[in-house]
Amino acid sequence: MRKFLFQDFTNRKMKIGIFYPHPLHGSLGSIRRVKEIAKRLKDFFEAEIILYSPYESTTISLDGLIVKPILKLYYLSELAYMLSQKIYYGKFLSKFFLTKILIGLNPGFVEKFIKILRKDQISVLQVEHDFSVPLCVKVGKRLKIPVIADIHNITPEELVSTGIIKKDDETYQELQKILNNFLNELDMVCVVSEYMAEYVKRNFSSVDKNKIVVVSHGASLKSSTCLEEASKKVVFSGTVTCREHVDLLVKSIPYISKSIFNVEFYITRKGNEIKKVKKLAKKLNVKINWFWFSSERKFFEFLSSASIGILTSKNDEARRLGTPIKLFDYMSVGLPIIANDIGGWSKIVEEENVGILAKDNPQNFASAIKMLLENENLRTNMSQNALKAVKEKYDWNKTIKTLIKGL
Repeated sequence: MRKFLFQDFTNRKMKIGIFYPHPLHGSLGSIRRVKEIAKRLKDFFEAEIILYSPYESTTISLDGLIVKPILKLYYLSELAYMLSQKIYYGKFLSKFFLTKILIGLNPGFVEKFIKILRKDQISVLQVEHDFSVPLCVKVGKRLKIPVIADIHNITPEELVSTGIIKKDDETYQELQKILNNFLNELDMVCVVSEYMAEYVKRNFSSVDKNKIVVVSHGASLKSSTCLEEASKKVVFSGTVTCREHVDLLVKSIPYISKSIFNVEFYITRKGNEIKKVKKLAKKLNVKINWFWFSSERKFFEFLSSASIGILTSKNDEARRLGTPIKLFDYMSVGLPIIANDIGGWSKIVEEENVGILAKDNPQNFASAIKMLLENENLRTNMSQNALKAVKEKYDWNKTIKTLIKGL
């Protein structure tokens, strides 16, 4: 792999531009990965990092990173995002329109983005998420700068998961073909796991295997608070969407409550499936404590006061590809984990002995939760294993090394 980041920077400071296509406040998990990688690239290369967002109206600072807007129509941009989420998680999207998302880019937006990057003298462009790759490839070619993609998941697989398309549809094949062509144009393809790396190699044959780099999610060890012995908090900290399969936890609660009292269940108050989950909880007569923290500090303080972290997930290709950062959030505070076994990233729970993999049914899932709640020694052992795994393997300073080495 060519060392393109070290070219022609002897007399000027390297500038790395990052295109992030989601609102900064949309998901603490997704933006955290971007911030942690950006900070370490900034420190290692002594580079200036600029994050470009279609959802900001003015230039702001985000944990020491510069965030610049690339659209003046800020409120229209927010509305467009809300509508896109309704479409994405709904099932009324035109299959013809899907391919246009990737290749039918607005020429005016492309030109505006090029103008901004040229003015900022960006040396390298990093793009987050695969559906933004076509835009950034076109921009990179015009500016003659390297383009890196940080792939969090594979959009066609996510669309299959939501039921919008099927794998035997022509639309699925067309989307995969488009991605294959554009990924091949990149200078580097960063993926979140070995599982995703194998998927890319297997499904996108045009992509040079030497360009594929695994940059796992990571974490930073957090200080933990001491729980009162009587306190039993079971927490799901992800966004409540259909792919998160939160109903499995809710359906498990009655089985837990029969034998263990004073257990408190917490679920994030964010996501488009909240109404369904609330309706299910009411039907089963179970109490859910809803929470949300916009502050990372308060979020991790809350996590560190819990007893068990929940990682429910649908069992499909999209979920196996999309490693949830909350897995590492839990581990960073020494929180033992209960997950349903879907393969892929879920095997980390078992391999690192940081929790229990349960079957995808409420009775078995409840049994796993009860086992941890009733066995303090087991919880303590798994907590220590989690902290050790973060320190020795999943610290951000370690996971980023593969990217820096590739550059």
